[in-house]
Amino acid sequence: MAITLAGSGLVMAVQGVPDRLYAFAALQFAIGIFFSGIQPSINAIIASHTDRSVKGTVFGLLFSAQQMGSIAGPMLGGLIATFFRRIVRVLRWRRYTDFPQHSREPAETRHL
Repeated sequence: MAITLAGSGLVMAVQGVPDRLYAFAALQFAIGIFFSGIQPSINAIIASHTDRSVKGTVFGLLFSAQQMGSIAGPMLGGLIATFFRRIVRVLRWRRYTDFPQHSREPAETRHL
């Protein structure tokens, strides 16, 4: 489990470096290989530390928590992205409206 966690962390950290699509795809492939080792490791740890009478319940709860995370993660990410996008829009709007508005009329025709 330590190898899969360390490998996925290393590949995740390096994932932002490549500027070519093929290099990024290779890193995605590598992270998929490392992530595929995490779930069996978690299952093995839970199986070894759980009593036989509640093993089904524990695995059911684990699967339910994973599915809830699969649902809640993208929803929460979308909410956060929407929130920050609105903040950026407000900041851009304020940047353009904080400056004094100058009239486009020549100085001679302005009425004071």
